[in-house]
Parts: sequence; structure tokens; C-alpha cells
Amino acid sequence: MGICHMHSQSIRQRRRRVTLDTAQSEESATPPCAQSPSQSEPRRPAARPYTQGARRSRQFKTTDLIPKRFWSMAAAIAFLLSAIAGLNLLHLNSPDWIEVIGEEGVAALSLDTGRGLGVWYSNFLLLLSSCVSLQIFLLRQHRRDDYRGSYRIWMWLAMLFLLASAASVTGIASLFRNVVVNTLGSGAEGSSILMWVFLIKLGGLALLLIRGLIEVRHSKLAVVGLFSVLFTYGIAHLINEVPEVQAKSSEYLHASLGNSLLFGSTALFVSVLGYARFVYLNANGLVKTKATSQRQESQVSERSQRKQLAREERLAAKQAKQEAKALQKQEKADEREAMAAEKAEARSRRREETASQEESERQVTKVKKDTNAAKKTATTAAKKKRKSTQTQTPPETTQRKKTAPSEARQAPLSKKMPTKAKATQKPKTSAQPVGDDYLMTVEEGEVDGLSKADRRRLKKLKRRAEKRAA
Repeated sequence: MGICHMHSQSIRQRRRRVTLDTAQSEESATPPCAQSPSQSEPRRPAARPYTQGARRSRQFKTTDLIPKRFWSMAAAIAFLLSAIAGLNLLHLNSPDWIEVIGEEGVAALSLDTGRGLGVWYSNFLLLLSSCVSLQIFLLRQHRRDDYRGSYRIWMWLAMLFLLASAASVTGIASLFRNVVVNTLGSGAEGSSILMWVFLIKLGGLALLLIRGLIEVRHSKLAVVGLFSVLFTYGIAHLINEVPEVQAKSSEYLHASLGNSLLFGSTALFVSVLGYARFVYLNANGLVKTKATSQRQESQVSERSQRKQLAREERLAAKQAKQEAKALQKQEKADEREAMAAEKAEARSRRREETASQEESERQVTKVKKDTNAAKKTATTAAKKKRKSTQTQTPPETTQRKKTAPSEARQAPLSKKMPTKAKATQKPKTSAQPVGDDYLMTVEEGEVDGLSKADRRRLKKLKRRAEKRAA
């Protein structure tokens, strides 16, 4: 989804750029009369000395000089080879024209001297190679996958080609040779020193060409041109540096040296121009290399792998969510079961507690019943004792008991105060103390007839009997 969004966003940005470019081109194409006078008067003058063709947008660019088509490149190579053929014809026919052009003209047209037309032509090709290298540098610096900055080599190559063009005219190569001879010529032979100079030059050229082959490996024309440069410049240095080769064939030696330099410069210019054509076409999407196609295939495979990984991650996330939901459900079910078990245990505990409470209550009631039975037995025993004591009581008490209620009955109802006085005077008349057994046998209705001391004594006796029964 993210890749599709980025692709759609890039398409929208490109559409915006295209619409802006078209709008700007329409504005530039509209004549000044079509615009309002308020906008045209302060910005543009009334009359121009040049037409619209003098604008910078309509001028030729340096990339327009690069041949884009196959036939234009073939025509350029044919023109260069025909120029070399023409120089060779002038070199061969110049001795026959000595009466017309003179010796100076023959020297200018021949390939033997170092100031001839062939040297100028090779120097001009080296200058063109330097300019094309600068153009390649300007194009290659915008490459996206060049993270190491390998495009900077074209700036150094441009400087090197410029130095080589100067060396072909000024003789800097002989200066380098003399420096090496003077530093190494103290104890060694001259031929061996010159051989070392040749090997150093050839090694430097080989390293430079190997680095160039790595850089231009995608262009077949540039690769073929660099191999031909290595071959022709190797022959030229061999002829120029080794005196034994110069002594063997002196007739055609200088012509072969000039031709090797011409072919080497032409091959170098063709290789640089061919790679410039390849870079321009590749930058505009008109040609694809194997590396780019392999990179695109790898990108497509990476995208498919990313999509597959994204799908797998989504499936794994869904499965994880489902497993988490199942675990949550299982946990909730376990919690419910645990709560139900706890509730059942609580119920059973409550039942056991209620059963134990009922059992304890039963035991308490049983104990109370036993105590009540003991009290009843104690009361019955006390009653029996009381009866036995009543049989043994003196006749005065019995007579007092009998006369007291009879006197109370005979007293008139209207006279209450004398009856109360009589009731209060009863305990005073009793001169003898009342026994404990008799007090225990007194009923509730007869307690009012006792004195305060007897009542207190009766209460104490009842408390003792209850304690004994408990």
C-alpha cells in the first residue's frame, strides 16, 4: 500500500510539473499584444532589436552537438577516417608538389615533422575529447546510483586530454624522458633507460585505459575505441622511444608514427563521443543497460518479496489477534469457572456454618432444657421439704396464718387505712423469726404478707437455689 501511494504521489507531482511547463511555454509563446497593456508596458520595451529566436531557450545547447542516432554517429566516424585518409594522401603526394608549394609546404603536409597538419589534427581531436569529457561530467553527476562519485574521473580525464594536446605541440614528453634519463642514467645503459621510460608510459596508459574500460563498459563502441587507443598509442611510443626500432625501417618510420598518433587520437575521440551519446540516451530513458535491467528486475523481485512479506505479516497479525481473542475468551471462561467454584465453596461453607450454628443452638437449648429440668426437680424437692417443714412448724404461725386472712375478710371494704395498718402491723406481732424452709415454701401471693427482712432473705435463697441448679 505504501509503494502504491508513493507511486501515485510521484505521478501527481509529474503531472503538476508538466502542466506548469505547458503553461509557461504557452505564456512564452503568446505575443505581447495578447497580454494586457498593464502587464506588458512596465516589463517589456516597445520594440526589440532581436527576434524571439535570440532567446536563451531557443539557442542550441552543448548536448545538441552529441550525435544521438546511429547513422549520425556512423557519419561522424566516417568523416574522421576520411580526414585521416586525406592527410595520408597529402603526405604521399606532397613531394611531387615541391615545385609549387616548396619545401615548407611539403613539411607542413607531411606526417614526418612534429609541426605538420597531422599533429594539428591529433591535437584538435584531443581538445575535442577534453570538451566532450566535460560534457560527460556534467551529465554523469546527476546519476542517482553513483554514491561513490565515480563521475569525478571525467574531470581529471578532461584535464589529462588537455595536457596531452599541449604535449603534442610543446614537447613535454621529451622533458619527462630527459628527467628520467638524468635520474637513472648514472650507472645504466641508455637503451635500458629508454626501455624503462617506455614501460612507465605504457603502464600508466594501461592503468588509465583499464579505469576507462570499467567506466564505459556499458557502451560497446567506447570499449572498442579504448582497445584501439591502447594498441595505436603503444605502437607510437614504441617507435618514438626505442632507437633500435627507428634504425630498422627509416623509410616509412615517421609516416607510421604519425598515422599511429592520428588513429589513436581518432579512436580516443570516437570512444569518448560514443560514451557521451550513450550517457545522454540513458539519461533520457532511450536506452537501457544490462545493469539497469537487472537492477529493475531485482527491484521488481524485491517489491514482490516485500508484498509477500507484508501479506505474511498481515496474516500473522490476524492469526495473532485471533489467538489473543481465543486466549481472552479462555481466560474469561476460566475466571467464570473459578468464580462459580468460589461461589459454590462459599455456599457450602455457609451451609456448614449454618448447620454448626443450628447444632450449637440445639446443644444450648438442650442445656437449657436440662437446667430447667434441674430447676424443676430442685423446686419439687424444695416443695417437698416445705411441706415437711410445714408439718413441723409451731401452732402460733399456723394460727397466725389462719387468723390473718379471716380478719382481712371480716374487715369492711370502706375502711382501707385500718386494714393497711393491720397488714403492716402483722410482721411486728410476729415475735419469732421465720425459718428458711418455710420461706422457700411461701407462694407468690403470700409474699406481700412477709416483712422486708423475710423478703430479702427469700430472694437470697432463690438465688442460691438457681446457682446450685445451674
